[in-house]
Amino acid sequence: MATVSSFGAAGEVTGSMHLADINGLRVLIDCGLFQGEGEARNHDPFPFDPRSVDVLILTHAHLDHIGRVPLLYKHGFSGTLITTPATYAIAREMLADSANVLQAEARARRQKEGTASEPLYDADDVARVLRMPNRLLPYHVAEQLMAGVRVTLYRAGHILGSAMVELTFQESAQTKRLVFSGDIGRPQRTLIPGTEALRDADAVFVEATYGDRENPPLEQAVADLESALRETTDRGGIALTPAFALSRTQELIYLLSLMEARGTLEVPVYVDTPLGIRLTALYPRFDNELKPEVNTHFATREAPFRFPGLQLLQTPDESMALNRLDEPAIIIAGAGMCEGGRIGHHFRFHAGNPDNSVVFVGYQVPGTRGRRIVDGEPVVPFHGADVHFRARIIAINGLSAHGDAAEITRWIGGFDRLGQIHLIHGEPDALAAMRRRLREELGHRAHIVVPKEHIHV
Repeated sequence: MATVSSFGAAGEVTGSMHLADINGLRVLIDCGLFQGEGEARNHDPFPFDPRSVDVLILTHAHLDHIGRVPLLYKHGFSGTLITTPATYAIAREMLADSANVLQAEARARRQKEGTASEPLYDADDVARVLRMPNRLLPYHVAEQLMAGVRVTLYRAGHILGSAMVELTFQESAQTKRLVFSGDIGRPQRTLIPGTEALRDADAVFVEATYGDRENPPLEQAVADLESALRETTDRGGIALTPAFALSRTQELIYLLSLMEARGTLEVPVYVDTPLGIRLTALYPRFDNELKPEVNTHFATREAPFRFPGLQLLQTPDESMALNRLDEPAIIIAGAGMCEGGRIGHHFRFHAGNPDNSVVFVGYQVPGTRGRRIVDGEPVVPFHGADVHFRARIIAINGLSAHGDAAEITRWIGGFDRLGQIHLIHGEPDALAAMRRRLREELGHRAHIVVPKEHIHV
């Protein structure tokens, strides 16, 4: 028998961490940061002994799934890390950047409060993670964890390298299958293939971030984005686009590259996220994971993810030069939820102009500055100053990397044999709506996981 305990992303959307005990083997699925209103919990002790964990499997490299990995090692984990090659390469950059951010925040607290303040982890802790044993698994390759227990990764369609996890184990001479969806993507994505169908599971732990809504098709979302950008620049404005350094920045560069190739992009594009630029440089290394049409498009260009008019800004001076910008342009800057990064500086200088727009292209977690702006708060503080938002606020939902309620339902409906369904990674209303939809449309009973609950499979 297997027992699964969820210590994050249970009744919420961040802090993913699920511990599976299988025939004496302890397997941790993800070890993410809590973000938004729950971030203070990152300092709490782990609810289990990290030294007791044998294997850590990472579904993908977003910080709400990997952000506490260095802390896990810091507190004694010495097992094997398993993930896809792309996720490992991306995680190196993400964790290094996270350590820098945490150290900067600790310094700021010390200066402000005059008391000792240590970061969750630092660059040395990240380096220690990268020295530990790892197994980088391609999709569909079964890896034995111990006698009778195997792991196989499948394409999640969420971001580059993202995976669903299938754990198979023996019980009473029968093979049982335990599936963790990770973050499920969409059937149609801009850069990568969509979510794979799975057919057989005794239990599935499935995310339901968008369990209470349906997003427009990708084609409509792309059209809405192009319309928002063109309307802004046609009236002489600047489109301020907060974007996650990972995945969303690369998707925007690709979509703008398509506009440039069609002759419908006539303004400069500034990408002002050093981390996003470093991550973009990784994508050509994993072109086997990109959609064929993406590779075909970039094959006609001198360099992937580059086009005339695109300017990649690395230094603070280059970024600050945009403060004086007074011509139509598109600025893509981190962070995606406006909790840090360079987007706050651009808001201070440009969000007060009603000719400009703030174009959100990603989900905004409750409690974040991005969510407050989307919800219509007219004044939001950034870098010690109140920013008055007179720019137009536009939210483009269909570019989300998360499957919506209909897409999750179709994925679950694709199983030929399915036992237990456990809903994770969603706000309470979304989880309840997803459970209701599965019952009404598929006749399936689903369980909403609560924190620290022990579920027997």
